[in-house]
Parts: sequence; C-alpha cells; structure tokens
Amino acid sequence: MATSKTVPDPAPEEVAGQQLAAQAAEAAAAPVDAGPTIEQIQQAQREAVLPYETAVQDLIAQNAAMQDQLKAALAGIASAQQAAGPPAVEQYAGGVAALVKAHANANPDLDPAYFAGAIKAADELKAAATEAVASRDPAKVTELAAEVHTWVKKFRGKHLDFSSLLADLELLGEAAAKLAV
Repeated sequence: MATSKTVPDPAPEEVAGQQLAAQAAEAAAAPVDAGPTIEQIQQAQREAVLPYETAVQDLIAQNAAMQDQLKAALAGIASAQQAAGPPAVEQYAGGVAALVKAHANANPDLDPAYFAGAIKAADELKAAATEAVASRDPAKVTELAAEVHTWVKKFRGKHLDFSSLLADLELLGEAAAKLAV
C-alpha cells in the first residue's frame, strides 16, 4: 500500500490572514481614488458662481449708466426751470407782498397798524409759496392768501384801489391749485 502524505488543512486563521494579505497587495497595486482634488473642487465652485457674478457686474454697469442718464435729466430739468424763471406761485406771492408793502408806503398818513397784519401774512405767503413749490402742497399758500384777501375786504382806513392786489390774489389761487395736480 502506498502511503501518501497528506497535507493537513491550514487553520482558519491562516486562511483569513492569507486572504487579507492578498487583498492588501491588490489594493496597493491598484490606484487609489480619493475624489476630486482641491483645485478641482475650487474650479467647480468657481464655474457655478461665475454666471451670477457676471450678471451682477452687468447690472452694476447698467445701474451706473442709468445714474448718468438720471443726472443728465435732472440737470436738464434744473436748467429749464432756471430759464423759465420762478414758478407762477412764487411770482404771484411776491407780487402780493410787494403790493401790500407799496400800499403801506404810499399811505404814510394811515397808522402802520392798518397794514401790519397784511404785511406779515404777505411775507409769510412768499415763504409758503417757495415751500409749496417743493412740497407740491399749496394748503399754507391758500390759507395765507385768504388771510390777505379778508384783510382787503375788511379794510376801512380810507378808499384805496386794491384791484391789482385782488387780481394777483386770484391768479395766485389759480397757480396754487395747479401745484396740487
């Protein structure tokens, strides 16, 4: 009988160790993929943000162009207003104040108290007219014009011709009404 020598089966620990060694050798030989590099990540982020940055830069450029257009338009308005002179409300308010003072100066025989209230209201009227042009609110102008008008109607010192003053008050009222439109 022939005797054969049999190799004993390796222990399970040995088999597991051999398998682990084979896997480690295989892993060492294969290239390792650690994912994208920092440069690749930064490039991807940059590519994602770039269209938005470009859009923002375009909007900034458009805004700057619109600001230049707005400045030019405002300069044109200021130039046209200067060429046209003061607004009608200011012109008529100044006319009312000048006429009240002219009546006071032309009648030194009357007590200055006759004209004091009207002169004060007319001076306030000039300031209110300037303010009304800026605010587009003629309420104070209308109130002060009514005060001067009432003074004219109640004046009893002597007969004075207030027709020019009344005409300016009427025109002032019309100009003030146009401010609110």
